[in-house]
Amino acid sequence: MIELAIENEVELLTFKPKTTHKMQPYDVAVFGPVKKAWSTIVERYFQEQGYSNISKDVFAELFAKLKKSGKAFQRRHLIAGFEVTGLFNSI
Repeated sequence: MIELAIENEVELLTFKPKTTHKMQPYDVAVFGPVKKAWSTIVERYFQEQGYSNISKDVFAELFAKLKKSGKAFQRRHLIAGFEVTGLFNSI
């Protein structure tokens, strides 16, 4: 996982125990757009295929669509999350 992160210019962060409140920036600005985009992709898949569940092999395909959509995991969302929660100021 570390090698894949480096190859894709992803910075890995760790948090000490009992500091999960520090994850709030992701709840505020990242996971919301991800959830919305994922829901759209899954609903479209269900409508097109007539299925009501996702198999493991299809999950990877749908997740790739999420990544390619450009609607999730955006750099601006990450930065905004830290700014809105007051943990970081880019100015």
